[in-house]
Amino acid sequence: MVILTGCSHSGIGNIVKRAQELTGEMAVDTIVGGLYLTGPSPGLRDAVDLFRHLKLRQLYACHCTSLQSKIELSKVAPVKEAGAGTVLEFE
Repeated sequence: MVILTGCSHSGIGNIVKRAQELTGEMAVDTIVGGLYLTGPSPGLRDAVDLFRHLKLRQLYACHCTSLQSKIELSKVAPVKEAGAGTVLEFE
């Protein structure tokens, strides 16, 4: 499953959980979008724990995700660059 988010104000964990409930698919391959993580916070710790568990193949953390958050997330998921004009293809 590929999950596309805008700005994850409701929390990336809530978004992932809802996507899993709606699709019945538990495996998440890729997440693309803003994670609404701007620095050290309980939300960042939760996201790190979640992504460690999911074993993502790709994480495109975009706007509203600070560099510090991307660095922390890169310890448990392969953070890749994405922005305006980026074209991504999924199989």
